[in-house]
Amino acid sequence: YTIFMFLSTLAAGGNLATDVAVFMEFLPSKYQYLNTAMALWWGVGQTIASLISWAFIPNNSCSEAFCPSVENRGWRYCWYVNSGIVLGAALLRLVVLKLGETPKFLVSTGRDEEAFEAIMRVAQENNRECSLTLDQLKECGEIEHTYFDSTKAVDFTSGLKELWSSSLVNVKILFSSRIVTRSTVLIIISWAFIGIAYDVFYNFLYIYIASHGGDTGSTPYYVYRNSTIANFVGIFGPIFGGWLILVPKVGRRGTMIFGALSAMAILFGYTTVRTPAGDAGFGSATYFFMNIYYACLYAYTPEVFPTKARATGVALCLVASRVAGAFAPVTYWYGQQSGSSVPIWVCGGIIGSLSLLTFFMPFEPSKKRTV
Repeated sequence: YTIFMFLSTLAAGGNLATDVAVFMEFLPSKYQYLNTAMALWWGVGQTIASLISWAFIPNNSCSEAFCPSVENRGWRYCWYVNSGIVLGAALLRLVVLKLGETPKFLVSTGRDEEAFEAIMRVAQENNRECSLTLDQLKECGEIEHTYFDSTKAVDFTSGLKELWSSSLVNVKILFSSRIVTRSTVLIIISWAFIGIAYDVFYNFLYIYIASHGGDTGSTPYYVYRNSTIANFVGIFGPIFGGWLILVPKVGRRGTMIFGALSAMAILFGYTTVRTPAGDAGFGSATYFFMNIYYACLYAYTPEVFPTKARATGVALCLVASRVAGAFAPVTYWYGQQSGSSVPIWVCGGIIGSLSLLTFFMPFEPSKKRTV
């Protein structure tokens, strides 16, 4: 079970690091707010997964000490259906929705001819004229080729060496100057903070409520019903965030500050919940405001990283988030030694501190800048 969990999350994590970068590089600058709004599909996917769980688990699971497989098929049915959906989406992406490398990436790696072909292909598919010529593109200057060349045939060992060396080049770019280093460090810390706070709250909040006399619905029916409602409401968080970043004097950073402070207030209020109805209400509000921050951070991260090192930067942030999240049980265990309330309030404070980190981030992608 652990091995298959590792393989599934490894594959999903790889997509998270590249999808947002690829989507943003194909977007015209005036439509980059869509990168935030597109996170609504998190909520759509989570709602579908919750609906599947709500349909199968309550009537196909058991809570006794002896629980044979024949009586505990619910979670297996969920994996079958979800795996089928993922496989279908993968085949659709592989066969129908074919996607090439982005022009920005190709230019940044010195592959001007391929970049020109990609630009022409995009123009043709959108019935637009493009007056750019290959000679005009090359006149802009040549980029030194210090990057892993995927067009060369290499064996496994040399391929790993080139991949490692190209990753080191990208990491150096992320720390190439004082202002870029400041941006990179603050973003990685933000991802680490949200990783540990998110996991502590959502894994141990119910333990906290139960230890304080609350009952949010101990049966699987109520658990997955409330999860479905909360995830559905969470769909609208990224949509609101995508609109909010367009408001003058708000932008990406203002939206993230609003989302972090609002999520902190709601999560502190969540600790007062004692009924299933209260759990559904506060859970929905939490997903809504948390997704405003999370979606905006997810879109902001590749926007401020230099193009050549964009995917590497996003990958480092996701690694920081997952590593920090792995320490959530440790945080809760040590917090319990001081009192059952400590982990919840500490993590609420961490979420609030994200607004301070955002305030000191040097870049606002909606403004023109040079890195």
